[in-house]
Amino acid sequence: SAGDFFDINQVAARLNMSERSLRRRLNAESVSFRTLFEEVRDLLATEYLAKTDLTVAEIAHLLSYSETVNFRRAFMRWNGTTPSEYRLQKAR
Repeated sequence: SAGDFFDINQVAARLNMSERSLRRRLNAESVSFRTLFEEVRDLLATEYLAKTDLTVAEIAHLLSYSETVNFRRAFMRWNGTTPSEYRLQKAR
């Protein structure tokens, strides 16, 4: 199975609140759980690429992508570059 990412129920439980309460709090901050989830994925992806020798496929797996191509597409959308190009730029 892909990396163990939390869903909203698990996050709410960790925060000792109901899913509904968590959604209300996020809504009050004008952010969706999905948006926050994607921001965390992007942050982790850029950290893994810059600071580890993990392959793109390994990073995709850690971030709960079942297919590497889907991770590449998301990374391109977030950063305007491919994961491999990002890593090369950070290596300079």
